[in-house]
Amino acid sequence: MVMILYCHFAWVWHDTSWTALFRFEWLVLDFFGPMMFVTLSMVGNLVRFTAQGLTGKKPGHDAKSLLRIAFLFIIGEILNLYTVGAYGIYHVTEWNVITTIALFSLIQPYILRLPQWLCVALAAAITITYYPLLQLILNAMTPLGVDISNITQQQLHNPVVLLYWLLFEHGMMTPIYSWLVVPLLAPVIFSGFLRAYHANDAARMRTILRKIGMLGCALISCAVALGYQLVPGYVKGYLAELDTPGLYFVWPWPQGMPVILVEHTPQYIFYNLGIVLVIFHFLGKSQVLHQKKLRGEDKIATFGSMSLSAFILSDAPRLVPIKLSMPIFFVIFIPLLIAIIYVFYIDKNRWNQAGSLEWFQKKWISLFMRRREPPVAAASGTI
Repeated sequence: MVMILYCHFAWVWHDTSWTALFRFEWLVLDFFGPMMFVTLSMVGNLVRFTAQGLTGKKPGHDAKSLLRIAFLFIIGEILNLYTVGAYGIYHVTEWNVITTIALFSLIQPYILRLPQWLCVALAAAITITYYPLLQLILNAMTPLGVDISNITQQQLHNPVVLLYWLLFEHGMMTPIYSWLVVPLLAPVIFSGFLRAYHANDAARMRTILRKIGMLGCALISCAVALGYQLVPGYVKGYLAELDTPGLYFVWPWPQGMPVILVEHTPQYIFYNLGIVLVIFHFLGKSQVLHQKKLRGEDKIATFGSMSLSAFILSDAPRLVPIKLSMPIFFVIFIPLLIAIIYVFYIDKNRWNQAGSLEWFQKKWISLFMRRREPPVAAASGTI
């Protein structure tokens, strides 16, 4: 969440003297963003589903989990109204990271009922068909004169354009087609570790963490080997930002950027997933196996339990669209970040998350759960 706050604040507040450096940082650090959000959300769901499986139950949703998912959809749609409300009814088709997590959480128990080989096969099929299917749709859109970097509401009335929008739109946070790979592979990668965790089997956890780390390195290597080529990308503004003259950074390849940095491509997905797996490997060994904590971790970790509120807060700079040089930005941002961390920490530990989205989510769930409870029957008998 610290990196997401930095990227989102810098996105709005940077001036042209560090536009190129900022965009480079965004693309390189993007594994801290949607990929880590989506992957760890899937792992969090798997913790509960794995516990269900150990008791002999099929993985599935109860009323509380469905209400939690519904709340995520509502918050995600409110965010869509704020960011793409100009698209009218089509704002509901915008996949931001919150609506994507809600959808993946909804379908995850059904994915868990599939054989793992089928999950891998489906992920491979999505990866293999990504470029051919995308090119087929783009070719059909060419006669329509559609600029995919600037699709209008009127153009979405065309079914071909709408299909591109629903599956591939590169300006979205998490377009659904390539990102489906994550919930498909999450059970294959993490279920063994979570079963060992529930069994308190340290030796097996250590073995599986080593395999997760090796898989992460393999994914990074394969993604780089297949994604080092320079391409202009699908969102025109990114390369233009990288080429912006500035004081701190000069992009060395004006003709394009590596495919691994082109958001939502298979190379990008596996490159960022690989980095997340390597991080999971090291943090799993340090915090789960060796029970080591970093200094100040309890305060930083508050963003883990209140990440929904923190993520929504990261859009706050849009309300104050100022432009700052890099030194002035950090003079303002660092104290502001420290203050935000402390406010969240105090809110969680003293006020039980009062006023946060997590607090509203608890109220939302308790409201509907109370309505589901049958009335208490009057006591019978004589006095």
